[in-house]
Amino acid sequence: DMLELGEVSCEEHQVVADFLSANSINAILVGNEMMKVKTDLPQFNKAADLIASGILNDMKKSLVLLKGSRGIKLEQLIAHL
Repeated sequence: DMLELGEVSCEEHQVVADFLSANSINAILVGNEMMKVKTDLPQFNKAADLIASGILNDMKKSLVLLKGSRGIKLEQLIAHL
């Protein structure tokens, strides 16, 4: 999630998801705002849900970029990559 966007939040989150899909970028979306977008990308409410899913097990030898507002605590994922 990008938590600082105010009233344009839904629109801007959709722009990000559309860009990722249009450019065939493998991505996993995390956060309440990302759960609202229409996409085929995997979506999770919070980092803990992503960890519990087991998806990260397949990413152990991958290059991963974690990007999001500090408030969604993506740093929790580091120990699982």
